[in-house]
Amino acid sequence: MGEFDKEQAIADIAENLGISKEYVNFDENKKIYIIKDNNNLKKIHIKNFNYKLYERYNLSFTKCIFECEIKDTRGLSSDIENGIFFLKCEFENKILFFNLYFKNISFILCNFKNNTTFQACTFKTFCNFESSVFENFVSFDKSMFLDKVSFYNTHFHKVPNFSQAIFNENLNIVNTKLNFTFSNLEEKIEQECEEFNKNKKEEDQKSLDKFANDFRDSFRIFKNALIKDNNLLDASNFHKYELYCKEIELKNKKGKTFKDVVDRWQLIFYCKLCDHHTDILQSLNSLILVIGIFVISSVAMVFGFNYSLGYKPILEHWYFSLDFYNHHINSIIQDNCLLMIFVNLMILFIYLGLVGFALCLKYMREFFIIISYVITLLVLAVSPKILIPAMGIFTDKRAMLDPLSVLGGIYTIVFGFVAFSFIKTIRKNSIVPS
Repeated sequence: MGEFDKEQAIADIAENLGISKEYVNFDENKKIYIIKDNNNLKKIHIKNFNYKLYERYNLSFTKCIFECEIKDTRGLSSDIENGIFFLKCEFENKILFFNLYFKNISFILCNFKNNTTFQACTFKTFCNFESSVFENFVSFDKSMFLDKVSFYNTHFHKVPNFSQAIFNENLNIVNTKLNFTFSNLEEKIEQECEEFNKNKKEEDQKSLDKFANDFRDSFRIFKNALIKDNNLLDASNFHKYELYCKEIELKNKKGKTFKDVVDRWQLIFYCKLCDHHTDILQSLNSLILVIGIFVISSVAMVFGFNYSLGYKPILEHWYFSLDFYNHHINSIIQDNCLLMIFVNLMILFIYLGLVGFALCLKYMREFFIIISYVITLLVLAVSPKILIPAMGIFTDKRAMLDPLSVLGGIYTIVFGFVAFSFIKTIRKNSIVPS
């Protein structure tokens, strides 16, 4: 390229970007036009951006602030053969690329402050979004990555949409930050759904359950990419988000089947129990909570039974109260068989109900967990066998309808299930192979 042509190109680029020519330089070795402050002291404010620029030139932007909207929806009939590179840039307005073919494009250490959309786009060579931040909604819906792509250390403030995206090569999402709870993920999906359907005709709108399904597909793609790279620890986190989306989808699905209802409650239970096997502390708290409620229920039942027979129970004399209960329970069962069946059914529903509410209701859970830790420590100090009734209650030749045995049996089943879940959560969050 001649000197005149190069100067003419610099003038053309500066005019189209609304900046001074002093910020545009040509790298002879890389054959690329670099837009940055030569002294590297200040950021360049880009007022305009015309897609014809990257049709004509290879461009590299460093420490630029794009105040304008970047939009190109011409489709595959204007394939972008030139390279476009952004380093430490900020995008204050929307970005929209639709059905374009990028030969070489990368965004490194960039900050996207508004909606960013690469819909049905094709990326031919390595595409890098390393250490970038997406503060708003970002979508790569139906896009195809023919070569490697990196989202290493990338931070998504909102739920990204990679629905139906295809990754032919390695997808690097190590240290990718998506820190959502179930409630704020649900809120974000509802917001994106509302924004998507705004000003659309009713027949063109997408229901919330379909929207949740799209985001579930995004997390599934990330999860599978991590599994492929044998990164099972990070994969479990994306699997958690995938299940969050599934629960939101089932919650808002119209025409639910019985299976849908059962699946949703199963997801709710595992979410509250151990955050889908991703939270060791939450899983331990659930185990302690099951123990605490069992001990409280056992003591309350024995004291209530004794009180009904005129014995005034004293907490310090637990063993005397238990002896009084054991001495009278068999005769009560023989004389009131139907009543004891009803009592045992009540015990079943009360214990399972207390455990369920304590798992699902935040403030009730916090209250019971504090008490349960104290109770569990006391039990371990006084008589550890109480924690597993099968060690004592089931071997003491108790009557079939003895409420203490029935409660012990229910607790043992629940304890075994929650303990198994706790062990599974530990394995999934450690280097121990599953």
